[in-house]
Amino acid sequence: MSQNSRRKTRACLGLDLLEGRRLLSHVGARGAETALIHQYGGPNLHLGLLEHPGPMKQIINRGGSAKVARFYALYTGPINGALNAAGVKGFVTKDGQTLFLAGIVGGPISTKITDPTQSLYYSFGINRGGANQPGPFPGRHNIRFDAVVNVSITPTGVASNVLLNNGVSVPLDPSAVRIGPDNIQVFVPTSLLPSTGADVFHYRAVFFPSSAPFGSDYHTIASFIPEASTFAVGQVNNLAALSRGH
Repeated sequence: MSQNSRRKTRACLGLDLLEGRRLLSHVGARGAETALIHQYGGPNLHLGLLEHPGPMKQIINRGGSAKVARFYALYTGPINGALNAAGVKGFVTKDGQTLFLAGIVGGPISTKITDPTQSLYYSFGINRGGANQPGPFPGRHNIRFDAVVNVSITPTGVASNVLLNNGVSVPLDPSAVRIGPDNIQVFVPTSLLPSTGADVFHYRAVFFPSSAPFGSDYHTIASFIPEASTFAVGQVNNLAALSRGH
């Protein structure tokens, strides 16, 4: 790949990122993610598509995480900014009835996919209290979860489900998923995520895009946020405020 083509690709990826940055810096940022965005904002927040982005720059706090995007070292799938995680949010409503999840990526997300090889898969791993064993991904053993919220974008459309560690899979209503230019938002009834030891306000989460459905070879996992752990979900009164960036 020529130097000029690299420059053009990175320049294009700097566009259409305002929505995800607004989502990151909105409710629950508590200054930490906002500081990261201001320091490494714009295209630099989503660097790492074609080159190593340098030392890890990441902030994790209750309710979310932000980082300079980078691919998982063992990933062998297509290089696509829509699979390069840069931010994540997770909040439970005060009544404990709904878990709001949002993943922000480093490139535009297409919902009009015609080539199956360009399909996009987004997963939120949820630790409901019982995920105490080392996680399933090499080099990422602190990424532990016992449920997964999946969203897929393929030539057949958008689909989503909640998959528990006992094999039970429940599809989500299409209205539960919102897709923005560079973010995925999911509203999950917590009744679909029964506790395995923690109360819902102490669940933990991680976001990982991939080039194949969850459960495929780990080489299809494109990126993680947090990079090598999970974050504690936050609590919120107003879901509308959280999703306002959409």
